[in-house]
Amino acid sequence: MKKTLITIVATVLVCACIVGGTAAWLMDKTAAVTNTFTVGNISITLTETNPAGGTLNATTAAAEASYTVIPGKTCSKDPLVTVEAGSEACWLFVQITETNNLYNGTTKYMTYNVADGWILVDGTTNVYYREVNKVDTNTSFYVLKGDATYANGVVTMNSSVTGTMITALGANKPTIAFSAYAVQKEAATSAPGAWDLAQDNANY
Repeated sequence: MKKTLITIVATVLVCACIVGGTAAWLMDKTAAVTNTFTVGNISITLTETNPAGGTLNATTAAAEASYTVIPGKTCSKDPLVTVEAGSEACWLFVQITETNNLYNGTTKYMTYNVADGWILVDGTTNVYYREVNKVDTNTSFYVLKGDATYANGVVTMNSSVTGTMITALGANKPTIAFSAYAVQKEAATSAPGAWDLAQDNANY
């Protein structure tokens, strides 16, 4: 008896909707699904221990350090690139630029090795990259390989180079400069492509 009553009531409700015309059509509405688009972020810094004390920070301006030339001496040099917390996945690059670092046309005044994990970009001789996933905490990478004394990176003075030779160069003293770049991972499918983008937008 109870089951029959339910069936009848349901039938009456349906009939009422039909008789009522357009005002009685069954309707429903969901709440809106809102898609919010925010700007992603990639933030990097480049720092280095200053041999004169403190830290060199190249975030907003060029930073310069001076080293005393001692033939064959290994000096601590620890440029450090940091991808800051909250940064999107990126291609991370470091460019190493040497100026006046050759004598006799072939021999370098200062030598170094790039740290493990950096890969030379195809078509370049001084640009290295690594792929970095999105980071929730600051994530840092040393640029140069260290040794037993200076684990975070070194440069070595050629044993044939003397202070007199460097002084004779006047203002044209040998230098090694480091620059870091980051390009959003989704912007390019390869490191060379991402490096091209970095160069095209080097003045942003």
